[in-house]
Amino acid sequence: MAIGPGFDHQPEPLSMKPSFSFTATLLTLSGVLPFILSVLIAVFPEFWSEHLPIHTLDASERLQTLGLISLGMYGAIILSFMAGARWGGEIQNTEGKLHKAVMLEAVLPAIAAWPCAIWIAASPDGSAGALAILAIVFVMLLLWDLRTGYPRWYKALRVLATSGAVICLSVGAITALLI
Repeated sequence: MAIGPGFDHQPEPLSMKPSFSFTATLLTLSGVLPFILSVLIAVFPEFWSEHLPIHTLDASERLQTLGLISLGMYGAIILSFMAGARWGGEIQNTEGKLHKAVMLEAVLPAIAAWPCAIWIAASPDGSAGALAILAIVFVMLLLWDLRTGYPRWYKALRVLATSGAVICLSVGAITALLI
């Protein structure tokens, strides 16, 4: 049954999935770039204020705040995205029966990310705790994903991408503590 463009196919069984996906790898690794850029702005605001056309006396302070907000918001968005992917994976469960525990676990990262995003928006300079919570939730989601039947290449990719996200969030948390 065709629902719309791109929606008229059935998902392949896990055993039929490719042994490697260049596209998934490229997109996943490019998804780490906003974490890296955000933390670089937060940690080195003086550098950016000298090289960007921002001409205010408090440019460095504003950029540091912007870097922390960007880091936290992007972290919350990506956690919600990953939670949605897990939810969607369970909806496509070929056994025909949804596992309530999986559905609950799939929504928890987004629920945890939401108050962190509010905390960061309300007080970017005091966002160390929220950034640390986001990092912890990323690790928890990774540990959950490593227990699944996902292909080995995807698990390795998740370890790499999550490590990048967690390192950036942790550096951001330390930066927020020091300002």
